[in-house]
Amino acid sequence: MKATNNIVKLLCGTEQQGTALLVDREHAITVRHCLKDFYRKRTSSIILVIVIDGISKEISALPADKEESEFVYLNLEEKVESVDEVRFLDCKLGALQKVSMFGYGKCYANGSWKELKFSGRGDLDENSVCDLQFDLIDARDKTFAGFSGSPIYDEERSFVIGLILQEECEDYEALYIEGISVSSQKDFFEKHGIIVDNTNLIRKKIGERANALQMTDCYITGVSDAIGELNNIILDKIVALHREGYWERALSELKEENFRGGSSLFHGDMSYRFGLC
Repeated sequence: MKATNNIVKLLCGTEQQGTALLVDREHAITVRHCLKDFYRKRTSSIILVIVIDGISKEISALPADKEESEFVYLNLEEKVESVDEVRFLDCKLGALQKVSMFGYGKCYANGSWKELKFSGRGDLDENSVCDLQFDLIDARDKTFAGFSGSPIYDEERSFVIGLILQEECEDYEALYIEGISVSSQKDFFEKHGIIVDNTNLIRKKIGERANALQMTDCYITGVSDAIGELNNIILDKIVALHREGYWERALSELKEENFRGGSSLFHGDMSYRFGLC
């Protein structure tokens, strides 16, 4: 399974196309903007085109609550065979912080990842529901039509921090993209029983692991503040080995995980010392 299995194409009638995110086997979320024709009673058809491991299937869906304003919770008419866990995060972005979105733009039949960076501008339209604004990174697209509803992931693609709503264009060319944060829609997530992680809780967990390392005489410098949950599990395993007295094995695994190809546990200069007494 992979993250994009949860991200699906949304078809509202014959004209509207957007993106939705499966949150479990029977439900998805998107932005209300993607369902304009449905709410205007121009169509009664909402179809999710779900592709899992290369196999495509169309499933009908309907809003669970027609009164919802920004995000919409969709009930699927049949269960999806397999869906990965999606983790949502309540956080504040810093200027120029990088994020990713994946969506089914009208020029991308099979979907596409796009890299963005948070603009950090404070002059957003007070009358707009959008509280996130992103500049494009190396994007040559004239328009991002169809990306509405696309999930916005943190740089490591571990958490969903919002959904894309719209683009701002000039001379028919996208200048920047705007979205709605998970932070601003906490009532929506609570209403539908969707768990939202909090940045402070994550930092607390990272701090607890750092304390555990110090207690076992394992000192690490340059630990990333954005350690993924998988890396946290690996780190816990290494600490446990050390506590049980398997110092050499713990040290070996730490070195192996840090220098293994792909993303590493630790970034920057790293030093470590296990107490051998």
